[in-house]
Amino acid sequence: MNKFLESLYNHEYNFVAMERALISNPDWAKLVRNEEYEKIKIFTSKDLEELI
Repeated sequence: MNKFLESLYNHEYNFVAMERALISNPDWAKLVRNEEYEKIKIFTSKDLEELI
């Protein structure tokens, strides 16, 4: 088993799945805190292009 999977199974990561949400929505925490769920964008590969 590789180091990442071993760490994952040992519960060393809390928000592995959050990466895509944060790439698409840098203000994700604010949107959730304010219950503005309808403003949260779905991740697309185009979002990665905007980072580069």
